[in-house]
Amino acid sequence: MRVLPYMREVQRTTVLLIDALTFVLAFVLLFLLVPSEVHGNGFGAGGPLLAGVRVLLAHHVLRPLSGGQVLSQTAYQALMLALPVLAFLRYGANPRVAGALVAGWGAGAFLGSLVAFRAVQVVSSLVLLRRAWLVQSLVLWFLIVNVPSGIAVAVVFVSGIANGLRVPPMTALWARCTSVELRPQAFAVVSTVATAGTVIALVVAGPAIETFGVTPVFAAIATISTASAWLASIAAGRQEGREASSRNGADREAVA
Repeated sequence: MRVLPYMREVQRTTVLLIDALTFVLAFVLLFLLVPSEVHGNGFGAGGPLLAGVRVLLAHHVLRPLSGGQVLSQTAYQALMLALPVLAFLRYGANPRVAGALVAGWGAGAFLGSLVAFRAVQVVSSLVLLRRAWLVQSLVLWFLIVNVPSGIAVAVVFVSGIANGLRVPPMTALWARCTSVELRPQAFAVVSTVATAGTVIALVVAGPAIETFGVTPVFAAIATISTASAWLASIAAGRQEGREASSRNGADREAVA
């Protein structure tokens, strides 16, 4: 198995240690900041897992939103696996390009999450969700073309920014559509299915690149990501309809 040159320059044990410390930090933050109170159970027959499944299947907004998130996570994992290969095959195995491609997405996502707090004050969260998710997906189509490395890095950076912009309104929509009692179970179901999609992406992406080449794999990644944006748009549209109906009902009651 061939290894990218930049991997030889990094102490693998150091990378693994940093990764492990992030999990420890996450555990500490959850332990310290998340309250331990239980707000009833409300699970019904089948326990908490099936309760989460029932919530997702019964809710006409959460169904497409959950499907979109699962597809988005699947595309993301395949993208992260394929980007170093893209640098290896298309850009002369340049370690700087490989690092810039992977880091560019993360830097963009961080910047987007900071901008999101301001953006929701300018446009509605549902409009932001729909537009940002679409941008995140559509720009990935540029990677199927043999563009200069600088443009490829810019494409990944823009996709990351859009991801950072879409996650806060997506989380807010989740919170609005689920009760406090069943919210953890619904999140757990989506997380479990998304993890399964991640495993499939990681297993399939490598052999697919070896068999078909990097361009068809990036086309598949862009297709999956675009499908996720389409489902998110459906969810946002349905929520807008719900809110419009509620406003109309409140107006009629006020007139009466």
